[in-house]
Amino acid sequence: MLLLLDNDILNLRLYGDGIAPTTFSAREFGTLVTEFEACLKSYILLKNKELKAKEIFLSPIAIHNESLGMPFFPNVKHYFLDAFTAITLALTTNDFSDIPIKSVEHLKNVQTVVRVHNCKAQLILNDKPIAEFDGNTKFISNANVYESETIVYGIIRTAGGAEPSVRIEFDDKNTRTFAVSKDIAKQLGSKLYDEVGLRGIATWNSKTGLIEDLKITGLIEYAPTNVEAAFKEIQDVIGKYWDDVEDINNTLFND
Repeated sequence: MLLLLDNDILNLRLYGDGIAPTTFSAREFGTLVTEFEACLKSYILLKNKELKAKEIFLSPIAIHNESLGMPFFPNVKHYFLDAFTAITLALTTNDFSDIPIKSVEHLKNVQTVVRVHNCKAQLILNDKPIAEFDGNTKFISNANVYESETIVYGIIRTAGGAEPSVRIEFDDKNTRTFAVSKDIAKQLGSKLYDEVGLRGIATWNSKTGLIEDLKITGLIEYAPTNVEAAFKEIQDVIGKYWDDVEDINNTLFND
């Protein structure tokens, strides 16, 4: 359910005894801002695969002196409100089964700062507190998350960056962005707009059936081909074993 209120201001507020902006170092403040945004963006990007990370962001408005209040204005409201609603619902129901693993990881990084200062964090929408957590909150998921080796195929759309990543377009036209090592980024940089095969470790969510993350370990030898050519290659390998069979369909499909 999407929450649509007047000003659409998202606020992360830390409060407790002695909590004020001067309580936090610049590094801690930066962690809170970037990890809160990353928590919401990870949800948005998994649910809206056509988006690129740079297309969505939060703009800080001010720092509130009472406790530590950090209000943000989302550049694309409906995406961020959807993510904010999902995260706050997960907190109030104590069920993170529908929340991406990366979103939970970013939320835990916010929680680390909360724990260090022995305070609480509130998620507020338009001055109305929606959910909160502290350093002891457990982010519980009822989904089975597992990892497996896999091979995926897709077209490389972008590769590289200050924090190396690759953007892949899959056969269903959905695109996903994954963090990679510098070496992998260099290899994929030479494959821009080519269809490639990638080997890696996929993190799956059994409830949604989605790959939530992919740790790419290397490229595989792969040359795209059409169906006719593929069957021709199969025929070249096994065709000789069927030379003496008059009716192949009858042989294959008759009991």
